[in-house]
Amino acid sequence: RALWLMVGILLLGAALRFVALEHSPPGLAPDEATNGYDAYSIALTGRDQHGNFLPTVMVSLNDYRMPAFIYAAVPFVAALGLSVTSVRMAAAACGWLTLPLIYWLGARMFDRPAGLVAALLLALSPWHLPFSRMGLEGTVVVLLVTSCVAAFWKWRAAGHRWRWALLAAIIFGLSLYGYAIMKLFTPLLAVGLGLLFWPDFKAHWRQGLVMICVIGLMALPVISDTLRMSELMQARYNQIAVFSSSRPLRNGVAEALSNWWVHISPQYLFARGDMDMLQHPPGGGQLYWAQLPLLLIALAGGALLPKQRRVSAVLVLWIALSGIPVALTHLNAPGSGHSLRSIQAVVPWQILSAAGFALAWNMRRKWRAALVLFLIVGLAAQAVPYLRYYFTGYPAKVALRFDDGMPQAAQAMDVYDDDYDFVGFTDQASWPYLHILFFTRYDPRLLQLDLPARGPEMFAPVTRVGKYHIGDVERMYHEMEHGLFVMPEWMLPGVEPLAITCRSNGAPAFKIVGK
Repeated sequence: RALWLMVGILLLGAALRFVALEHSPPGLAPDEATNGYDAYSIALTGRDQHGNFLPTVMVSLNDYRMPAFIYAAVPFVAALGLSVTSVRMAAAACGWLTLPLIYWLGARMFDRPAGLVAALLLALSPWHLPFSRMGLEGTVVVLLVTSCVAAFWKWRAAGHRWRWALLAAIIFGLSLYGYAIMKLFTPLLAVGLGLLFWPDFKAHWRQGLVMICVIGLMALPVISDTLRMSELMQARYNQIAVFSSSRPLRNGVAEALSNWWVHISPQYLFARGDMDMLQHPPGGGQLYWAQLPLLLIALAGGALLPKQRRVSAVLVLWIALSGIPVALTHLNAPGSGHSLRSIQAVVPWQILSAAGFALAWNMRRKWRAALVLFLIVGLAAQAVPYLRYYFTGYPAKVALRFDDGMPQAAQAMDVYDDDYDFVGFTDQASWPYLHILFFTRYDPRLLQLDLPARGPEMFAPVTRVGKYHIGDVERMYHEMEHGLFVMPEWMLPGVEPLAITCRSNGAPAFKIVGK
């Protein structure tokens, strides 16, 4: 029965993550576009869009991001071509692969019912699902961190065999490349597990020493690139960090403590969630209300039952450490939380909820039917409206945040631009050069021969890519005798366009004008 239930959960998780990836959410956010084009460039040339060979830190938009998601997207982009679907499919695949992993971890930490409930909660998670449908780093981080803990757990359960020690160390090393926050979170998690399970490491100190060496060797490229780009990365740090030389220390400490509390506060977890609509659909928290009583049972059991204490301590440590990257960086709005920077906490919250279910399940046999009914009704009461809103109402509400209209304009431009040596593109749009690169499938070899000029600051604008010129398109139209121009639909009302492009809701957005 457990096997068939897990198959059903996997099918549900796949349907929610892979269906209609191109349309929900609509458009393509700038971060997705740059990740996708870097994957495309590496697939064709082995170099990123800036010409760096197999980099361990991606320059990207001068924000110096870690490369794991981009490398994960390479096989999808290579096999399916550069598209919205292929880029998001990498995130969906990582999100889906975490489902059997959380089942295994929940079952080993507690029992099989706990594993099933943890997998079901993650499949429906309002925290995990949106990131499984965006071409961002979120689900890669979750997969890597969960794999770290699972490999470590297997090492202990399998009699401390060398192969599991090496695998755990390799995955810990790989996790450093998942997201910038992992450079802090991974060492802290490794140290925390080492302290909680010190007798294991003391009895098998040679394996522990080798694990430290492997993680250290895998960290060398990250350390090298960080030192090489220290001034540029320091500028990025200064923009987002709560601590800086120009700010009183007490102010930074107060903000850090406030930020850390936000990510575990009941209001954030159950009522409001991340206030950035791009990362979290409004109308609910990061967890479902039905999880609250299960979490209380689990925490009580962890405190009162000796057998549960160390396992519960691992989950609590995991959650607590996940808040540190959030604590050290500015939030989009005070009290809003940041669901991407703390996304590694999504798995322990689900396992802890499932542990509460398992404790209640094993406490009284006659409670089991009522417990299952509570779980089904409680989840359905929130999950069904949430999913209906996510796939029907949310796309229209968040369309402009995902630059809906830009993909349609870039694709329409691509139909006509072979006949023109000059193409002008409006700067009254979000990151037009990224959409030009992405939707024209601009040859990365040509891009690397003529790299766009840009400043050193983060998110520096680009005004030219080959024959594509970005700026005041109305002025370009009047100055040029011959060219193709992409402009807002309302501009130059007396000029007959070659095409008018619309957003997903049918509203006119841009027009293509030839001259």
